[in-house]
Amino acid sequence: MAVLLILSAVVIVGCQGGEERAGHASITLFSEGVGDRIVRQVEYDSLWVYGGVDDTLLHAPSVLRGFDDGLYVYDVGSQMVTRFDQVGNVQWSWGQHGEGPGELLRARTMTRSPDGGVAIVDSGNRRVVWITEAGDFKGESAIGEVAGSIEDVVALGSGRYVLETTGPSWPVLSASGEFQTLAEFPWDQLSTMSSLQRQGEIAHARDDRWVFAFRYGNGWLRFDGAIAQGASPFVEHFEFPEVIVRTSETSSTRETITGLAERPRTATYDIATIGDTVAMLADAGGYRVLDKYDLDSGEYLYSDSLPVPASRFDVHGNRLYLIDRSGIAPVIRSFGYEE
Repeated sequence: MAVLLILSAVVIVGCQGGEERAGHASITLFSEGVGDRIVRQVEYDSLWVYGGVDDTLLHAPSVLRGFDDGLYVYDVGSQMVTRFDQVGNVQWSWGQHGEGPGELLRARTMTRSPDGGVAIVDSGNRRVVWITEAGDFKGESAIGEVAGSIEDVVALGSGRYVLETTGPSWPVLSASGEFQTLAEFPWDQLSTMSSLQRQGEIAHARDDRWVFAFRYGNGWLRFDGAIAQGASPFVEHFEFPEVIVRTSETSSTRETITGLAERPRTATYDIATIGDTVAMLADAGGYRVLDKYDLDSGEYLYSDSLPVPASRFDVHGNRLYLIDRSGIAPVIRSFGYEE
């Protein structure tokens, strides 16, 4: 069986015989999906393309954030954020690896900030770094004690930030980065389940509302600030992956390994909101679609076809932005469409 992710701890012990113990845990948020997926064929106009085998800027683009005049792209490989204008020209790139002021150590994600720039969450240096819309370093703030690693961030309408972590809780930060409170969970098991099961995608909706969709689980959650509003099932049902815990001993070591029993199916690759609609990037019989849900009720609406395969996306106005990794090198694509 393939193991997707492994966390291990090794300690020295005395001379003992070998021993192996296996355990597992499985959970269910919803017992079934909504029903049949309804795919609409959407017509797209190709606006611009950036990247390819000759590109030296994009190594591993992982986050897209559209805005009125263009697009921000965060590249986890180079630890850099790049701003593109509406026709795909690079306006600036910012980012430098390190532990000093204004440097990034293990940043994984970013979000748009209320002033038009971006906020980058640096897990390695445990801080939030702010960059202006002109590409200048604005400032940084230490995050403080946060349980687990920081996986994602979302900026709310009030200027506050929510951190998605692998720990048992998700902190809500002030506009300047100070801890305020913890987001309440609409589902009790969320705080106790394995971090391998609770991975997911997070996105701002409107005002202080935001949503979280499980990457491998079987539903998505709605919030207003730190207050939980409820959970809804996906159109297609996905079982949470099984977690395996194994302990083995040799004459000199004892090792505990936690991992997934097998490679899970991905329920959600990315998530974004379009007004009162939540869009989720998903597979539908071997091709990618955007599953659409109503933000207020959680009801499944329909699914939209995509012009090319995508690993990440964002929508702003009538523009669709995609990361296309189907070729040798990643490509950023911009499309126009009518809803």
